[in-house]
Amino acid sequence: MNFHVISGHQGIKAIFYKNCNQTDVPASNWQQDETAMTTIKVRTFLTHNLEALVWLAVIVVFAVSPVQSGNHFTICPLSLAGFEHCPGCGLGRAMILLLHGRLAESIEMHPLALFALGLFIFRIVTVFRNFGKYQQQMASQTNVKQSTL
Repeated sequence: MNFHVISGHQGIKAIFYKNCNQTDVPASNWQQDETAMTTIKVRTFLTHNLEALVWLAVIVVFAVSPVQSGNHFTICPLSLAGFEHCPGCGLGRAMILLLHGRLAESIEMHPLALFALGLFIFRIVTVFRNFGKYQQQMASQTNVKQSTL
């Protein structure tokens, strides 16, 4: 039987058969291995990119949220404790204004909204870029292992 053992994320091992049409390798086994490997790839993608996916979701929610003024729902502990001013209050609404193209109103509400949005985008790009480097590293290790078999 001709196969390659490939180490995956956190010690998970998957077996790839070189030729699934061989008589000693049933097609159902190949399909099960392929399904398992797809599951491992999705799990690896989600675990490595969870932070970026959360920030991306926040930006999407902000982009589709209506701009509200006046009384609104808040989870700010300082505001809920009765303090009138919190350095972070208004940042979310300012980012919503920014994503709706209302730059002047956004800066007036909270001057750091542009910086915060830039930071979100920077983290999304950094996390995805690091995952790309991880994939290249894993592919090069896989090629080395396959050549030694």
